[in-house]
Amino acid sequence: HVPSEREQEELELIQLAVKNPEAFAPLYDRYFEAIYRFVYQRCDSKDQAFDITQQAFVKVLQNLSRFQNKGVPFISWLYRIARNEFLNAVKKEQTRRTLNVYSEDFNSILE
Repeated sequence: HVPSEREQEELELIQLAVKNPEAFAPLYDRYFEAIYRFVYQRCDSKDQAFDITQQAFVKVLQNLSRFQNKGVPFISWLYRIARNEFLNAVKKEQTRRTLNVYSEDFNSILE
């Protein structure tokens, strides 16, 4: 598979960002909206989606040197990280969630 011009540019941006994290901005700008929308579709609020998206990009930057071009688009890797961050947030939230059920409602569910 011969990389397209866009893929080649992306790989160059990734290599630059690995060497200098400040060079990550073009990748962040290019993909923030898509990742945010992906996360927001799964969240309860815009604030939660923004927080999870930001955390995902922190993870991306921390692990950028581990990205390997194996013919899978870079954005697929971003989606996977965003999904994992969303699942981590849900797990944390589940331990804090409570459910208020009136006893009459609960009894009707059991019947």
